[in-house]
Amino acid sequence: MDTMEDMEAIELRLEVTTEELRVADEELRAQQELIDGLLRGRAADQLAAVRLSAALPVPLVGTDRDGLVTQANPAAAALFHLEVGRLRGKPLAVLVETADRRVLRSALARALSGGTAEHLTIGITPRRDGVVPVDAVVLPEPGAGTAEGAWPAVAGTVPADSAPAARWVLVPRVDAAPAADVELLTALAGMSTLSAVDGDLRSVLTRLATFLLRAVPAAVGASVVVGSPASPTVLAGTDQLAQTLDGLQLRAAEGPSWDAYESGQPVATARLGTDDRWPVLGRAVPAGTGGAVAVPIVAGSRPLGVLTLYGTPALAEPGQARRALPFATAAVALLHENDTVTELRRQEAQLREALTSRAMIDQAKGILMARHGLDADAAFAELTRRSQHANVKLREVARQLVEEVSGSAATPSGSAATPSGSAATPSGSARPRSLRSVRPAPS
Repeated sequence: MDTMEDMEAIELRLEVTTEELRVADEELRAQQELIDGLLRGRAADQLAAVRLSAALPVPLVGTDRDGLVTQANPAAAALFHLEVGRLRGKPLAVLVETADRRVLRSALARALSGGTAEHLTIGITPRRDGVVPVDAVVLPEPGAGTAEGAWPAVAGTVPADSAPAARWVLVPRVDAAPAADVELLTALAGMSTLSAVDGDLRSVLTRLATFLLRAVPAAVGASVVVGSPASPTVLAGTDQLAQTLDGLQLRAAEGPSWDAYESGQPVATARLGTDDRWPVLGRAVPAGTGGAVAVPIVAGSRPLGVLTLYGTPALAEPGQARRALPFATAAVALLHENDTVTELRRQEAQLREALTSRAMIDQAKGILMARHGLDADAAFAELTRRSQHANVKLREVARQLVEEVSGSAATPSGSAATPSGSAATPSGSARPRSLRSVRPAPS
């Protein structure tokens, strides 16, 4: 008889040991996955700004307070005919015509001291092509000189110890074209600082719409719709006008935003209320409503949403839609970053929850040990028995026990009910202290 009991005790101990090893393995794996997830999340945070800048076709350069290049996007590298890595660390002034170097340094100093954008026209001297005249805007980086304002340290892009103090937008002039306007260049520079990592997506897209509005003087309101205009997932607008006209398009089930989303091409009108393409919408818009232009947000061939500007009849001019195109490109990058960061944070939350399971199991073991005088092994064996009997995960059994105890906390001392399935010991009997005392219940 003793031999049979010894065999049963050995078998039970093996079961318990196996279960403990499995739980420990799950915990170790969860910890490693959590570390990996945090690293991926940090990398996503760091790459957000670089990806947005890289997605823009406009040359962007970051410099420190002395004018040394700390970051450049591919468009800037193409402008200077230098690789991004070779641009980094160079004084921006040496890439500029000698006569314009003082102008460049003065503009940088004024921007940093005054905290405002400075516009200048200079000649740059790339490795070939001679002198290229460009319109430039320099503005101080938000939080310049602090960790908040630093562009991320990404291999091949920014040294870890270099926080840019200023951001430059450089637009080559074509032939005898008039100088680019400060509003457009400043809006492009400000837009390139946006990140979907911090703050909610609607807030970020509202800021994008605000920069878009600054870039198009003919507009008085702007909106960003994520998803189909028929069933948008996110709506962001600069003012009540944009929100109202977006809503009227939704109710009419037609309008420039709808056509731009479906066709993948910009759609413009000089008179939103009298355009024959949208008779239902025309009857709904207020009298005197001016023009509108809608630019689709497209990733490859997949529509993601639409940017819409409302304002004067001048919005129907082709150049107005072209001014909005870089902002649609930025919206694609921001939406991609938002999806990436959201998924990483979801995985991180799941992994953190997984890590709490061991703590919950230990708490449940403590409850059984305190109630029934079990040692740690016997308490774990009892949890294992309940898990197998109920065919549920061990962590779920532990959670139910902890919640059960928490729910009966107000019960008067000495009258607490024994949890269902617990290994309660009759009053006056010896309390079990070993695994041999806690044996699986008969099936």
